[in-house]
Amino acid sequence: MSWIASTALFLEILLLLYVATIDIATRLIRNEICLALALLGIVSQLASPMQVAQSLIAATILLLLLLVIYQWGRIGGGDVKLLVALAIGLPPTGVIQLLTVTALAGGVLALAHLMMRQLPYPRLAPAGGRFYQPELDGLRFYAFLGVFVYHTLPSQALFYRRLHLPLPGLWGAAAKSGASGVDLFFALSAFLITSLLLRERQEMGNISLRLFYLRRILRIWPLYFAVLTLGVVLAHTIPDQRLPWYYVAGYLLFVGNWISAVFGHTQSICSPLWTVSIEEQFYLVWPALMKILERRGMIIAAVLTFLLATLSQAGIVLAGLSGGYIYYGSASRCGSLALGILLALFADRLPRLTNNQRWMLVAIGLLGWIAASAWLVEQPGPVTMRMVLGRMVVSVASGSILYGSLHSRNQLLQGRWVVQLGKRSYGLYMLHLTGILILQSVLRPAWGWQLLATKALGLAMTVILAFASYRWIESPFLRLKDHFATVLSRPI
Repeated sequence: MSWIASTALFLEILLLLYVATIDIATRLIRNEICLALALLGIVSQLASPMQVAQSLIAATILLLLLLVIYQWGRIGGGDVKLLVALAIGLPPTGVIQLLTVTALAGGVLALAHLMMRQLPYPRLAPAGGRFYQPELDGLRFYAFLGVFVYHTLPSQALFYRRLHLPLPGLWGAAAKSGASGVDLFFALSAFLITSLLLRERQEMGNISLRLFYLRRILRIWPLYFAVLTLGVVLAHTIPDQRLPWYYVAGYLLFVGNWISAVFGHTQSICSPLWTVSIEEQFYLVWPALMKILERRGMIIAAVLTFLLATLSQAGIVLAGLSGGYIYYGSASRCGSLALGILLALFADRLPRLTNNQRWMLVAIGLLGWIAASAWLVEQPGPVTMRMVLGRMVVSVASGSILYGSLHSRNQLLQGRWVVQLGKRSYGLYMLHLTGILILQSVLRPAWGWQLLATKALGLAMTVILAFASYRWIESPFLRLKDHFATVLSRPI
């Protein structure tokens, strides 16, 4: 891709973020913005005049079709303009997938609305004091940083040997262990959700599933579907971006982890979305269990969940299935979730740790990650019981890091910038492959220090995108989310 096409792509991404903000705030999409998107779509295809002609013809047909639907009152004028503007930058097959994604997204929203109507209407009451532990925001940032390292630095010792670094194998194992940041995210989510719902039941006398699901939708869905839409667009404009229709359908239905388990990793900025699928499945099941279980029942359920994770992994190995079912499977990933639940249930009974004990627990966890990385198999393929042991070590190590960080006042966790970055960890995680893609498309690094420098700049670009996302996409929904909270959590 030429630098002109790369620049056009970057401007399109910024305009789409701006469009999302304007649509949320005013329900109005300006004609100038749609015209700019259309022109940028043409510019990105200047290297192929035939593709420009094909996309213009497809966009014209789409415009006529949408005008008919608009006359029926089934779609807004702004939606017509935006879809046609995006279609100009896509080949005919891309236009079909764009419409499919739009229709499926609308169906998911309608289904969610129908389910919400069937739930009993909650009894609203004034919210109590905020439940907020800033050190956990700091921990979120470090969890993201681990994932970023894993996705950007090679795990092969040869790479570090060429850089003349000592202990190249250790550097490779450390880079590989960054994938365990996902398990830390799972443990954090389970801990926070369980803690909030326990406080809600204590203060309100019950848990409102209606309000919980609504809060999760407002927190997760806006950026999630924005990234998914962007991924579909990029899959039809950038040669090395690949997002087949079955991945799109899986992400829309929040079963993307199972699509990845069956078909493997896909080369797309949307590839991290599989973890959100697991979290959404957890949000669907665990609060409903908390509503009917007492504390003792919750403890038993969490212990059984941890055992289920290990047994399911062993069953996959004995059945001779692909390692993708262990790495991406819902049941096999429940170990870290279960430990997060248990930490929340015993939070008021666990002893407060000294600083030395905290450092020891965190160090043990990090060493566990690095040691276990030698046992894990990230890509689908034959696996042995070593992977089962490795997954167990990673889960326990993640729980150790979380426990060692609770109530810590260390500036590494509670420093102002660390906390601010942690607040934006969702955007950092969701957009980090986009940031890397932008820098690699522009700079085209070869190897060695050039690649490392590009990755570092990719982190800076990711931070910029995450701050923009938090300001213009997430914050409006977070403010709305607070209106449905019985127990207020982190301030915006």
